[in-house]
Amino acid sequence: MYQTQDYRNWVLFSKYHVPRSIKKLEGPVALYVDFYVLRDRDIDSGLKACLDGFNGRLYTDDKQIVELIVSKTKVSTKAEVKTVVECISLDE
Repeated sequence: MYQTQDYRNWVLFSKYHVPRSIKKLEGPVALYVDFYVLRDRDIDSGLKACLDGFNGRLYTDDKQIVELIVSKTKVSTKAEVKTVVECISLDE
C-alpha cells in the first residue's frame, strides 16, 4: 500500500503524543476523535493515520475498536488546530 509522507507524518505525530506512561488498553475499546482543522480535508485520511499511530500505544491493535465516533470542525486560526482523542476500555 502506498503511503504518502503526510500519512507517515500523522502516524508518527499520533504515536509521539501518547505518553509512554499510559497503559495500553486490552480488550474492546471505544474511540472518540475530534479533528479541528483549518482547511476542509477528508476526515478518513487523518483518522486512518491516527488509528495506526495509536497501535501499540493506546491499545495493542486497532482491531480492538468496536465503537468509533469521529467529528471534524473547521477553525479559523492555526492556534485552534488540534486533535482530541478519548479511548475508553469497554471491558466489564
